[in-house]
Amino acid sequence: MKLYLTPGSCSTGIHILMEELDLVFEAHLVNLLTGDQNTPEYLAMNPKATIPTLVRNDGTALTEFQAIAYWLVRSYPKANQRARIFRES
Repeated sequence: MKLYLTPGSCSTGIHILMEELDLVFEAHLVNLLTGDQNTPEYLAMNPKATIPTLVRNDGTALTEFQAIAYWLVRSYPKANQRARIFRES
């Protein structure tokens, strides 16, 4: 998987979640100030030019924080276990 993020933004939460799940992924920094999000390569993955973007192993991309977090929690059992423990505390 590839995570496109900007440090200090909401994408940091997805980065932390993926680290906590011990997932193997590539992190790619997107510099919003220089317009990295407007390059043809980035727009091909995410036409909205927003961050974060998660490109899954099948090549499809998720482009909203909530969608990415939901997909990660549903796709990886460790996330479900931690969420259950958190709710019971």
